[in-house]
Amino acid sequence: MPRSDQKSAANDGKKRPAAPDEESHRFVKRIAQHLREAAESPNTGEDFAWDEARVANAFDDAVENMPPGAVRDTLKAHLDVLRELTVEMCFRPRAEDFPGVGEPGGPDDFEFHERKKPYREDFGNMSMAELAEETERRLLKARIEIPVQYRGDTKEVLNWEKGKEARLEKCVDAAWATTERWCDKTKTPDDSKTPEIIEELSALMERIATHTASRVRLATDPDADKEVAKRVTEATHACAAKVVLIRHKFRRATPKERRPSRDRARTACHDAAQLCGDTRWRLVFQLAKEIPEDVGSEATGGGGEPKKKSRRNVVGKFGCNDQVLFDAALGLAGFDKEFETKVAAEGISTFAEVNAARVNDAIGPALLPPFVFDPALAAADVEAGRPDATLTDICMAYEKALRGNDWDFMEDSDDENAAKAGGNEDEDEMNHLDHYIALLRVIRGAAALRRADGNLRGAEDLCRFAARAPAPSLMLMNLPDDGSVQVADARATSVELAAAGAQLWAAVKAARGAAAKLLGDVITDDPEELRALADRREAFFLDLTGADLASEAARASHLAEKLAEQDEGAARGDAGALSKEEEEELVGLLKKNKRWLSGKGSDDEDSDSDDEGILANLAAEDEELPEEMRKEAVDKLEAELREMEAEAKK
Repeated sequence: MPRSDQKSAANDGKKRPAAPDEESHRFVKRIAQHLREAAESPNTGEDFAWDEARVANAFDDAVENMPPGAVRDTLKAHLDVLRELTVEMCFRPRAEDFPGVGEPGGPDDFEFHERKKPYREDFGNMSMAELAEETERRLLKARIEIPVQYRGDTKEVLNWEKGKEARLEKCVDAAWATTERWCDKTKTPDDSKTPEIIEELSALMERIATHTASRVRLATDPDADKEVAKRVTEATHACAAKVVLIRHKFRRATPKERRPSRDRARTACHDAAQLCGDTRWRLVFQLAKEIPEDVGSEATGGGGEPKKKSRRNVVGKFGCNDQVLFDAALGLAGFDKEFETKVAAEGISTFAEVNAARVNDAIGPALLPPFVFDPALAAADVEAGRPDATLTDICMAYEKALRGNDWDFMEDSDDENAAKAGGNEDEDEMNHLDHYIALLRVIRGAAALRRADGNLRGAEDLCRFAARAPAPSLMLMNLPDDGSVQVADARATSVELAAAGAQLWAAVKAARGAAAKLLGDVITDDPEELRALADRREAFFLDLTGADLASEAARASHLAEKLAEQDEGAARGDAGALSKEEEEELVGLLKKNKRWLSGKGSDDEDSDSDDEGILANLAAEDEELPEEMRKEAVDKLEAELREMEAEAKK
């Protein structure tokens, strides 16, 4: 299609067919305008391949997809004439074919022309006014609805919804940049924040929140279209979490006496209920990014009274007046009884009592993402994490978890099964752990704000509130076993970590690093070190890097060989048997390298069978044992012994 504009349009003198009435003429004019805009779009390119025949067919499709009624009947009755008129307006437009004043797309249609402007990404070079204009423009683009002629086409609708989500992300990015500039007093001092600018930005942020909430509702409303709901992905929910922060930061950076009524009546708790609903982990995770890693350590460390601090910048940039944002992330009740009752009745969100009578199945929004883990492996993790776990306990726990009732080491690996299911269990488990740590940081931050505000009881209540999120097994098995933290009860562990001092909180970070190493396949990116590890049987011990590799690996190999050579049934202290200290040393290495017990230590298909993992090798050797020593026979004998013991106790 030739690109044309109003100035270059020329009347070639050819007589055009006339539309039967004014309404039909407006319809044809609008269709032709859409097609010309598509041809002029920078995304179309110079090879826009719509010739006159395709435009004619497109017009027929548009008429066919119109809702039944008198207009459609009129258009179909004069289809040939109107089709020809559409082609003429597209390829040989006249001045009157372009929208006039008062018409959609006309020279006075501000929104139409704003939507046509390209995105700007140079936020750092924009003034405050330019940032506001760019945010407004992006919101206009994000709210564009699908043309009526495509609403009956499921494929077109789904593609359009996908595009709306991408445009929403663009809009929220600009709103974030605008708010950051608004909060920067060196670039936007309070005396430059006039009532007119404040009202304009406040209304803009409210419209963004309303549009984002409507997008979220497509996924959460049980009456919404199921196919459309699938197009509302994590990107939309992440935007919703950011909008809560955007509106809160805007309010806090606006002088209190100049805030519009809409910002005085609402808080982050109201926004979080509307935007995040009954799942707050995304808001928790987003807020945790704004909090220092050592949050709460200074305030709670040392066991004495907290150091006297300012009410500002208590937790990073957050002060005591930001407590409402932390309460919103945790989904706490008590900020607006009437609003809470209304929202809960509509099924939008529930709210949590900080001092609820119970933590199991307690009412309140979800604070951690769902994670469906292997319960057998989780039980094995807990067993291996016991301070008094022996080498036999650990090996048997994982062998039982991996073998199960019908386990076969020749079948597909867990990694392959996860790939077939469309996910990665290790990544999901690590993601769950990261969200757990983010939740602890938010709770510790909220408690620090309570303490700085003089509310020590409130800080203690928040630490107990952490029991709603039991510590994941990955955290439990990597925390220090020196008695500094309770690891037997996962919920009690969360409470202790929420109230931990600097030293124990540092152990949480170390545990996270150990978990990442545990779930990883390699411990170094250095090609030379990788080759050295691949050539050594000692590479089984993931802890070993650099200069310590040879000596510690040799020590581990020595202990393993000594264990293998000791007499069956030998007790500690017997000649040739491992001492208690030696057994604990070897157990420590095995605990830190649980992943390799299952044979997942290498992704190299050509790797040696020696690298397949201890339990896999044991399973392979099982078939070579005498029948009375194989697993089935041993299990049967153990069952008979348990029955005899039970009978003897009667």
